[in-house]
Formats: sequence, C-alpha cells, structure tokens
Amino acid sequence: MELSEEKLKFQEKQKVKESIIVDTKNKKSVISRDIYGHFSEHLGRCIYGGFWVGKDSPIPNIHGYNKAVVEAFKELDIPNLRWPIKRK
Repeated sequence: MELSEEKLKFQEKQKVKESIIVDTKNKKSVISRDIYGHFSEHLGRCIYGGFWVGKDSPIPNIHGYNKAVVEAFKELDIPNLRWPIKRK
C-alpha cells in the first residue's frame, strides 16, 4: 500500500520528539534498594532442599535457611530474595 505525499507529510507533522532531562543536582527522593531484589523459581531443589532446609535439618542452617547459601548471598549483597510459596 502506497501512501500519498499528503498523508506522508501529515504523518511527519504528527511525530513527537521526546526527550528526558535528568537534573542530578535536584534530588527529591531515594529509591529503596529493596526494589532491586531477586526472584527464584522452584527449579529442582533450588528452594526446598536447597536454600530452605528447615529448622530441624542436619544441614547447618540459620532459622531453617541453609547457612552456606545465606553466607553466599551476603557476599553477593542481595537486598532480598522472593520465591513463590509451596502449595500442598
């Protein structure tokens, strides 16, 4: 389908040129680092039997969380980790 010259000129006039101006000297708020957390899926034993071992587990844990994984996450400086709940 070919556009007439008139339609092309009309479309050209309708184009909006957008821009963003960032004023780094005018700081109004701080973005919470918790927004930049992580999400984990139930892939194999990633969560249950991996990160979550339970409080009574023979695997060294901190309140049920695998101690080795908690220490690794601390080194990565992950602000939070979310995962879907386990349905029975």
